[in-house]
Amino acid sequence: MRRFILILVVLFSASCEMQQGETILLTVLSDRTDPAILKPDLVTLEGFLGLDKNPNRGVEFRFKTIGNVDFLPIKSLNLQKYSLLDNNFQRTNDVSLFLKKIDTLLVQENQNDYSFQSSSIFRPVLDELVKAKNSDATHKVVILYSDLQEISDLYNTLDFKGRKDLLHNPKLVAEQLVFHLDIPNLEGVRLHIFYYPNTREENRTFRAMFEVYKIIFKDTGLELQIGSVH
Repeated sequence: MRRFILILVVLFSASCEMQQGETILLTVLSDRTDPAILKPDLVTLEGFLGLDKNPNRGVEFRFKTIGNVDFLPIKSLNLQKYSLLDNNFQRTNDVSLFLKKIDTLLVQENQNDYSFQSSSIFRPVLDELVKAKNSDATHKVVILYSDLQEISDLYNTLDFKGRKDLLHNPKLVAEQLVFHLDIPNLEGVRLHIFYYPNTREENRTFRAMFEVYKIIFKDTGLELQIGSVH
């Protein structure tokens, strides 16, 4: 009798653990204001999704194009987390199909042509970081493919004075970017930025803008880094 009760307890505990299992929110922001900017691909994103190590986790995948305005449509795909009622073979198929859907979405989006004359980057990024913070997901990751060159109402890195301030006083640029914005606590959220400069000038500008981002998010708890941890 005790053994039977023990088995029930173990099964119940396993069921509860499975129902409360890992979930990840992965948001991809693709800056299409310059055709030279790297485009997202499935191989890179699979490392963040982690389905190879934990195929049972639930996934909310969000994709948004970065352009010349603050608000652009977002596309989402979802993979429900595994439960004890699921079949292992079916789960493998579900994960495979989910990854194919992401790949198809990325291919379609990467093939689109855009002709943006400006770039609103910081505000859309901040909006998605806040959404991630408010998510119930176990892991919250935002991936930004961008050169970070802001050309918007918040700031203009192409303006002569703006560029001079950026290269010599990034703290001032940070203050101007957030003057009309509220930067909340972002503990538990990770932001990865992917960009590979082709020239010394691009490298100088990107490093300066990354420094601005570090200043802005310094005390928010946000994990900020260039590239992947993998």
